[in-house]
Amino acid sequence: MNCKKCGQALAAGTKFCPNCGTRVEQQQNNAFCSTCGAKLDSSAVFCPVCGVKVGQAEGRRENNTVTTSGKLLASLNLTSKYEGTPSIGIAKATGTLSVYDDRIEFKKQLGSSLGGSFGAAGMAIAKRKVKKDPVDIYPVSQIAQLRVGKYMSIYNTLVVLLRDGTTVSFCPAVPGSTKPQDIINSLQPYLR
Repeated sequence: MNCKKCGQALAAGTKFCPNCGTRVEQQQNNAFCSTCGAKLDSSAVFCPVCGVKVGQAEGRRENNTVTTSGKLLASLNLTSKYEGTPSIGIAKATGTLSVYDDRIEFKKQLGSSLGGSFGAAGMAIAKRKVKKDPVDIYPVSQIAQLRVGKYMSIYNTLVVLLRDGTTVSFCPAVPGSTKPQDIINSLQPYLR
């Protein structure tokens, strides 16, 4: 790694440039891959997870917020996230689903709904787990398919099938909501 100010070669673990005194920690790259969301090392030329070239519109995560040039298309509060396409089951988390033209972002507010069955202590544990990893990001480039599913026969869900074979579902709090289909319609033009 080199100093961003003067170009001096820096040894690993250096906190200040020995040539100009610039603080090295401020120079760390906090970039995340735009394709798969993996954290990128400051010297990375290619993403170590998916191989995309660094510098091709990757987002940056600062204070657990992702910033990219994406346009917000839709947002849903009180949305439950499930793994796969369950017809009944326990939500992995509850939070806000934000759909942008370049990604789907799920900001967790509560962990697993199972925590609620253990009263106040269970809810506190569920909240603490969320603080460790509060945002899930699904880049549009990794979405293979979107469709509407059903949960408990009365809730319409947004089913997201990713290119790596993973499936996640998002269920709005309102039975029979048309929001999942509205999201598919608004995001469809951006899918490759």
